[in-house]
Order: sequence, then C-alpha cells, then structure tokens
Amino acid sequence: AVSTIDPNGLNVGQFGNRNLITNGSMQHWQRGISNTSVNDGAYLADRFSMRTSNNGWYRADQSTDAPEGFPYSLKITSLGSNTPSSGAYIFFSQKIEGFNTVPLAYGTASAKTVTLSFYVRSSLAGTHGGAIRNNAQNRSYPFSYTINAIDTWEYKTITIVGDTTGTWVGATNGIGLELIWNLGSGSNNIGTAGAWQSAGKLGATGEVNIVSTNGATLYLTGVQLEVGDTSTDFEHISVGDQLQKCQRYYERLGSVGGYGNYAGFSCGFSNGSTGSAIVSMRTPKRATPTFSYSGSFRIISGSGVSTFAVSTDTYIDKSGTGYINLNTISPNTGTGYSVVITANNDANAYFAFDAEL
Repeated sequence: AVSTIDPNGLNVGQFGNRNLITNGSMQHWQRGISNTSVNDGAYLADRFSMRTSNNGWYRADQSTDAPEGFPYSLKITSLGSNTPSSGAYIFFSQKIEGFNTVPLAYGTASAKTVTLSFYVRSSLAGTHGGAIRNNAQNRSYPFSYTINAIDTWEYKTITIVGDTTGTWVGATNGIGLELIWNLGSGSNNIGTAGAWQSAGKLGATGEVNIVSTNGATLYLTGVQLEVGDTSTDFEHISVGDQLQKCQRYYERLGSVGGYGNYAGFSCGFSNGSTGSAIVSMRTPKRATPTFSYSGSFRIISGSGVSTFAVSTDTYIDKSGTGYINLNTISPNTGTGYSVVITANNDANAYFAFDAEL
C-alpha cells in the first residue's frame, strides 16, 4: 500500500497503533477505582503507577468527569498541605516497554522527535510539569505546561526532541521509557524544562506542587505519545483491544470483573489429599508473572468442600498457562478425581497475575 502525506506532514497511511501509551483514556481499572491514601508503587488506572516517598500524601480515583469523547479520567487529590524534602519523589507515571520504544531510536543519531498530548484540569492554575526518562534514570527531559483556568478541561501538547546520547533499552521487555507527571517532588528531583539532562529528573523547576495544597486536584485523560512533531487526534481503540494491552502487564480474574459470590476460577485434579489446578490467563504476559490471590475460596472435590490454600511450588509462565498446587483437599478423594476452585460466598475474591515493568 502507498502511504500519502497530508499538508501538515503527517503520514496518513500509517495512523494505526501510533500511541505508545496504554490505557491513555483511563478505561480500565482492574485493581479497583479508588484508593483513599496512595502508597508507593500502587496502581489504579491500569498501567499508571503511583509513586511517592511520602505515603498518604495523595489519593487517586476513577472519575467520570472527563472531556467530551472520554468516559473517565484519573483524579489525583492532595490529602494535606505538605512540604516535600529536597529528595522527595511524588509523581505518577507509565513505563513503556522496550519493544515498543525501539522506533524512537533514542541514544543514536537517528533519535526521533515525539509529541505528547493530553487533556488535563486542575484546581491550581499556573505551571505544572513532568518528565520522560530512561530505565537507568540518568537521562531525562523535564517538561512544563500551563493550566490557564482552574477546574476547566484544557488540551495540552508538548514536543520533545529525541535524545541522541545516553543509554536506552532497545528491543527487550524491559523499561524503554518512563513518562511522568510530577505532583510535588523535591528540589533535587526537578530541573530546567525543555532540554535533556544527565540525571533522572521528575519535573520542571518552578512548577506548582499539588501536594502542598490540601484538597488540590489534578485530572488527566486522553494521554497520547507519538512519533513526530505534530499531535494527532487521540487514538481510540476498542475497549476489548485496550484491555488486552493492559493484561500483557497485569490480569485479574474476579473482583472488579464481577464474577459473583460463587464464581468458578479453575479446574484440576486430586492426588488424594493434595492436587493441582490449571491456570489459564486470557493474555500472554510480558514476563513470567507473579501469582497472587485474595478473598475466600473453596475447593469442591467429589462430595467434599475444603479451604483453598496454595503451595509454594506453583508454576505459571508468561505464555499464560501453568498450574497451582493445592496444599489440602479434604476429604481425601483419591487420585484422579476432578476438583473445582470457586469463590466461597465472596464477590470480591480474585486471582491476579502481575508482570508489570
């Protein structure tokens, strides 16, 4: 197929999959839609990690307050009037996989210019900021943008020239690039906007600190990062395709998915007093995931019902298959009997598979 160039210099024949950000429209929240007090490393909107050296300084929630054409936004609320220390880090970010950032050619003479665009509103007017940085956290580009009117949705675009130096992860499943929104990191972690620096900065000098004002808010949605010096309309993709992109990094069965009080999770077989159950994820993972579970479960085996407990030698690989070994099946049903794992009158029970960057 022959691509065409429109008058703005955009390659209109190759618009598909141009957004490097996953879940930029804040559609998916597999872990839940609110956190009353964010701790370091928490996730809410899929693929957006909440980071802080000062646990409890802000909360994050799903909001239906969003610009036209978007169902949700990520809402950040400051929980106090806090003054960060010089070394404090308070931000949220998305880490983009190296396989997806290869076309940027960062660290080479061919490094590509990218354009970041998003919709934002805040209760605080003035200069706000963020940054992009590499995996080693020794190359970064602080950026700034201006909130002109409080509590009003505004569309922002920021063009960032490619970094021709530094060490950047190539075609691997590691961190190719991290995109950051700063909420009030300390002076050691901010720098001059608009230029590459040999340090892992998180925001821009002179920006507003959200966490310094009790009740201050920041809403974000429609996040897009694309190659080129011109922003394009946000790339809406189907809700199912977007969920699959999220599930490459994290997948939850149950709970948020509304499985029900006695929903089935897995089937397997008995070895007598122990057994194994097959794990089947919907989407292959970036790397071997960590398996976890929460809630009340039961194992149904023959005429018996026993408490769910998992052995330490559970095996799951990144292809999306594996097994979980069960510590106890009671009563002993004999070798070869089938077993079923279900929720035990608990609509909040879930299995989780975590392969986040």
